[in-house]
Amino acid sequence: MLSLALSLVAIPASASDFKIGYVNATRLIKEAPQALAASKKLEKEFAPRKKKLDASRAKIKKLEADLEKNALVMKEDARAKKEKELINLQREWKRERAEVQEDYNVRRNEEIAKLEQEVYKAIVKHGEENKYDLVVRSDLILYANQKSDITDAILKRLGKK
Repeated sequence: MLSLALSLVAIPASASDFKIGYVNATRLIKEAPQALAASKKLEKEFAPRKKKLDASRAKIKKLEADLEKNALVMKEDARAKKEKELINLQREWKRERAEVQEDYNVRRNEEIAKLEQEVYKAIVKHGEENKYDLVVRSDLILYANQKSDITDAILKRLGKK
């Protein structure tokens, strides 16, 4: 019984030496300068493909307008040929758009994974340098004092001004 009482008395003393911090992981991923750089990199990488899709879409719109305008005066076989061409162009555009979107999602996920690694390393380094015993994500916390939030310190470490 005495050992139980002594162990309960010892908890507050050791708990006061326990340093805990938390980070808002969502905010870190959104606001880190590396996130903006990755976004610009992806935009630049996919710009030619987007431009090609836009040109194909404009061609489809032009063909639709032409077909609508001249459908009544066109011969049946010429109209059928234009309609088939339009359907093929639309099908090809949808396929290309889906392919570009899939490729973009794969590349975005790769960039996010790199960013998450950088963020993780920054958190660990900050934790070690500032002698934290534990750093957790804020979405796992029911209550925490704002002074335990180290998100801004991590953003600064990542290079945010």
